[in-house]
Amino acid sequence: MIEECLQKNETIADAYLLRAEIKLMKGQVTDADSCLNTGLSFNFSVRDSSLFHLIKAKVHKQRNEMEKAADLLKAGLKLPQKERSTNLLMRREGGDAQRISIQLELIDCLQTMKQTHEAERVMREALEQWKGKPEEQQLLLMNAQVLVSKGDVDGALAILNTVQPGQPNYYAARIKMAEIYLEEKRDKMMFTVCYKWVI
Repeated sequence: MIEECLQKNETIADAYLLRAEIKLMKGQVTDADSCLNTGLSFNFSVRDSSLFHLIKAKVHKQRNEMEKAADLLKAGLKLPQKERSTNLLMRREGGDAQRISIQLELIDCLQTMKQTHEAERVMREALEQWKGKPEEQQLLLMNAQVLVSKGDVDGALAILNTVQPGQPNYYAARIKMAEIYLEEKRDKMMFTVCYKWVI
């Protein structure tokens, strides 16, 4: 569908964002970056989209350019939360899904760069923002990872243990618990118990 749109009108900048996202999912980093640049050449206001910042940051992460990725993600968080697309193809409000994705990517970047305190700060802000909302579940796994990286293994396990059967991240939380028991605590028995919960 995107290709058909671009064949009829190659100046639809938002279509290039979608195309870049697809290329990135396929591991075609150079092509994804090229799509972003093409979309930008047709409409500079694409730069003001949180989706542009997210995809461009992922391109930099794939190239191991963590500083550039983190800078883009920080800029993406400063964008107004309600953004309008520049054309009819993607008339949408800048949504919560993109915002939380940016926060998660930023936390991951900061951890990779060993900026644990900054990652914790971003995590605290995100947890406060999404408290009591469905998006809060997405933060639990990353929060556990932040705690593990600063040596608070028991704190990470306590957070993961709050995820109950039936919640969206239950299986992922149990798998993460199993990894922590095996890699951090060297407890093969609890590792096995966690995996049995998943099976």
